[in-house]
Amino acid sequence: MDRTDKNGMPLPSFSGSRMPMNVAFNSNEDDVLEETTRRVECVAPQMTPVDFTVPPSLENSSTFSTPTTKRTYLHSQAAPWQLFEVPCVPEFQPLEPTSTFVPHIGAFDVATRISQILKERNIQADYVDNEAECLTFDNVEFSVYLYQGKKKYSHGIVVEVQRLSGNSLNFYNDVKAILDGAQLNQEERRQIKRTKIATPLVSDDDESDDEDSPASSLDFTIKMLEGGLDVQLLGLQTLSSMTDASKMGSRIAAATSLKVISGNQVIFCKVSDIVSHSDEQNLIMQAMILLSNVARFTTLPLKNSKKDLIKLLNSDRPQLAYLAAKCFKTNQVDSVIADALHEAKKLGQLKNHPGLAECCTNLLEHTD
Repeated sequence: MDRTDKNGMPLPSFSGSRMPMNVAFNSNEDDVLEETTRRVECVAPQMTPVDFTVPPSLENSSTFSTPTTKRTYLHSQAAPWQLFEVPCVPEFQPLEPTSTFVPHIGAFDVATRISQILKERNIQADYVDNEAECLTFDNVEFSVYLYQGKKKYSHGIVVEVQRLSGNSLNFYNDVKAILDGAQLNQEERRQIKRTKIATPLVSDDDESDDEDSPASSLDFTIKMLEGGLDVQLLGLQTLSSMTDASKMGSRIAAATSLKVISGNQVIFCKVSDIVSHSDEQNLIMQAMILLSNVARFTTLPLKNSKKDLIKLLNSDRPQLAYLAAKCFKTNQVDSVIADALHEAKKLGQLKNHPGLAECCTNLLEHTD
C-alpha cells in the first residue's frame, strides 16, 4: 500500500505512544489559505497587516473621543424581558394544565406582553433566560416559561405557568390574566378593558346598607386578631377586603378605613404589632395590604409604626417595600423617610417592580 502523499512525501506514522518524527509543519501561506477556506467554506481570509492608526481626519481633532454608555434599568428604556430565542419544550416533560399556545408570533412579543401584565398586577419578577420568576402579594411563588413550539406547533410560542409555593384565590386570577394576555396585544387588551369594567361587590349607590355594619364586623375581627395564626390571617384578609374599594365600593371601604384608626385605635395597634413582631411572612404581608388600603383614604399615625415602615422600605423584598411606600403621605416624608424611599426606588428598578419605583418617585417629587 502506497503511504506517500500527493507530493511523494511519506505520511506520518502514528503507531506507538510517541509523537511521530516525520510530521512536517509547512508554513506555506498558500496551503494555509487553501485549508482554511476549505474548512469554513467561505472566501479566503486576507493575510494582510491590520492598521490600528488613527485616520488622518481624526488624528489631530480635539473632538475625537470614545462614546460613553449611560447605565439604565431595563424597564425604563425597553421591555424588561428581552427574549429573542427560546428553547423547545424539553423531551419527556409534560406541560402544566396552566399552559397555552400563542400562534404566529415570536418570543420577544410574547415576553413583552407578559412582562406588561406582571407590571400592571404589581407582581415581582426576575427574568432569567426563558423563565420569569414571580412573587405575588400573597406570597405565592411561581414561574412563567416560554418555549418554542415543535412540529405542528412550530409556528408559535408555548407559555407555561408553574406554581412553586404558596396558594391563594388571587393567584388563579393572575394565571388567567397571564395566559389570556399572552394571546392579545396591548390594543386588543385596551378594547376589552373599555367594554369590561370591573364593578365592586357592593354598590356605593345602595342606600339600604346599614351604616353600623362596618362597626359590627370590626368588633368580630378584633377577636379574630387575638386568635391563633390561621385565625389572625383570616381576620386580616377580612379587614383587607372590607377596606378594598374594588370589592366593597369607595363609601364602605372609606368608612371602614376610618374606623380602623379611630377611637382608641385597637385594630391599628394590633395590626402594627403584627408587622413589628411577627415572624410569619404571610401575616406581615396581609397586614401591610390592610394598612396600604387604609392609607388610601386617611393618613396613618406614624408615632409607633414609622420605624417598622422604614425597615420594610429598606428590606430586599420589593412587595413589602411597595406596600410600605403606599402607607406614607407626602406631608409625612422627612429626611429619614426620603433616604429610605431612594433606596426602595433603586430596589424597584433592580427587581423589575415598576409599581415600587413609581410610588417612591411620586412621593419624592412632591417633597423635594
